[in-house]
Amino acid sequence: MNSIERRFRIISTNNPHWAAYVCLAEAITCRNYNHKTVRRNFLKLVPKEDYEADIEKEIITELDRLSNTSMDVQNRG
Repeated sequence: MNSIERRFRIISTNNPHWAAYVCLAEAITCRNYNHKTVRRNFLKLVPKEDYEADIEKEIITELDRLSNTSMDVQNRG
């Protein structure tokens, strides 16, 4: 189990009503993961039924942005 998956499992356990995408977004925010790592974990952890295949690239792009956002930007809202 990698660090994203471990964080994802903790977050999803603590927030059982959150969607898998939201748990993944929370797990990677401000962690500076590369695109390949974000994509691999998205495909592994988020069920395909939860998103349309034609917007997969857009979703991963947004997750990349969240991963590479600095904590200062997050705190400013």
